[in-house]
Amino acid sequence: MNNTKLNRRQFSKLGSAALAGGLVPSPANAEAAAGSPRAKRRRLIYHNDTRHWFLYVFEPPLSLKDAYRPVDEIAGTGVDTLVCHLGDGGIYGAKLFYNTKLGLDWTQPSGEHVEVSGDWWRAARNLASLRERGLDVLKILVDRAHEKGIELFGSLRMNGVGLPADAPEAIGQSAANIAGKDEFAGGVRIPGSSVRLAMPAGPFYGFLENHADFGHPKIRERCFAIFEEAANNYDVDGLELDFTITPFYFKPNQVKQNTPLMTELVRKISQLLHQGGRRKRALAVRVFPTEALNTNAGLDVHTWMGQGIVDIVVPLFYGGGNHLDPQMPYGWLTTAAAKHEVAVYPMLHPTAPGGVLEPIGGGDPRATPAMLRAAAANAYAQGAAGVYTWSLPWPLGPRERGILSELCDPGLLEQSDKQYVFRRRPWGDEQVRAASRIIEHLGYGASLPFSLEAPPPVRSNELPFFMADDPTAAGNHLAAIVLRVKVNNLVGADKLQLSLNGKDITRDLVSRTTHIYRHQWLEFHLRETLPHKGNNVLRFALESRPAGLEKSRIVVDEVEILVQYRRFADLLSRPPVLS
Repeated sequence: MNNTKLNRRQFSKLGSAALAGGLVPSPANAEAAAGSPRAKRRRLIYHNDTRHWFLYVFEPPLSLKDAYRPVDEIAGTGVDTLVCHLGDGGIYGAKLFYNTKLGLDWTQPSGEHVEVSGDWWRAARNLASLRERGLDVLKILVDRAHEKGIELFGSLRMNGVGLPADAPEAIGQSAANIAGKDEFAGGVRIPGSSVRLAMPAGPFYGFLENHADFGHPKIRERCFAIFEEAANNYDVDGLELDFTITPFYFKPNQVKQNTPLMTELVRKISQLLHQGGRRKRALAVRVFPTEALNTNAGLDVHTWMGQGIVDIVVPLFYGGGNHLDPQMPYGWLTTAAAKHEVAVYPMLHPTAPGGVLEPIGGGDPRATPAMLRAAAANAYAQGAAGVYTWSLPWPLGPRERGILSELCDPGLLEQSDKQYVFRRRPWGDEQVRAASRIIEHLGYGASLPFSLEAPPPVRSNELPFFMADDPTAAGNHLAAIVLRVKVNNLVGADKLQLSLNGKDITRDLVSRTTHIYRHQWLEFHLRETLPHKGNNVLRFALESRPAGLEKSRIVVDEVEILVQYRRFADLLSRPPVLS
């Protein structure tokens, strides 16, 4: 009989998942820790999912030196809060890394036809090796974070794939067709089929199978039990509820009526942290960038903030490759946060939104330090308390530690080089494109790519953007502002017109390059017409095409704005040599 290799979703049913950490307040933080968790101004939050660059990579048995790695690699940078996963697989199928008493331990999957990958095997054996020595990975991280003066939060994905082992894998089966398996966790009996949404994948996520239905009280009980165990048994500085891994928490026709149920669950977890017998700890929530996306999922973020239920709000969106978006529309959150003393920390994703029209191997490019600076500067300029990032190129070296030391300081970012990029619609099949259209309808649209057809008539397309840099105030410290535009199917005889805030900048074009014959990069060195701090608008128009191309269109695929500042030269330095 052929072996069956487990995919990640199947493994989450059998095996286990991530972890989190805690921290005894250092003397410097003692005053803030003793009072409201909002009294502490966190500078930079970093997330380690406890799997990919930790338990998956080290050969067992896990040494204490390697167990310290998630803390030690960010110690001494601008990071003062580390967030680690408590588990993986969502609430229904959660398997926990720490030494849980809920029967949800991560153990190595087994079975006659189970083929386990090396990373899963390492994770299971590393955790087992700690338990055999009487150690707990969460406590190790808590104590190490204390020692280094770093806060540590435990995080868990609030939903996601979590099917019983005997449930069919086919997407879209109704609850009546699923032979659910009763499960037991921490004394909570959960009938399999009755607590899952059993929805078709729909247009949102191709991996959606059957998510937990938070309208069912047993699911909410299990969720609270996990967070209660972590809060009561470990000295974590806070907990994070990740609502952004999926937009599905209730059956579609029950979202509005069940929204208060989710608010009460979040309130209950908040009370666990804010009214416990020990110091008050913080509650963070990851939410979608727009109010409509959250409302559509049954997440009443305004009430959470207005009633003081949450302390930290993290806007982010995973879809489309975890791409960095300096233009993420979270202004409604920073406005509300200012009224209610809640801190907003926008997520800076680690990958750039660029790339070819179709993925041709190699994955998405990493966001450059200049891209991360631009997104962070925009966050501070729009009222964010700080920023949050994750999964920088590993192992973290001088380059990564350097950017983690910059992102926490708005003053340091002010006259640092930046690269403003724009979110692109994800490439994919019709299901992915349909999801993109729905998300745009709910207020989070992608600006790129867009097409321009040959006239007549001449049609234009606008690209609004926010920029934190102030060229006027920078004076002679500013070296250059360069606009770069990648256009597909462009030829030299095309007449493309660009304007910035209503003023023509076409004459600022200084170079164009052709790559693999499909597209050209146009480079505009802006001199007289400059963007200003705040909201700006680029406008593109195709005035004419040469004979033979009248019926074809061009596509504006990528746009980026580079802001460069003058640097003082070292006494013994020489001008750079052209490569």
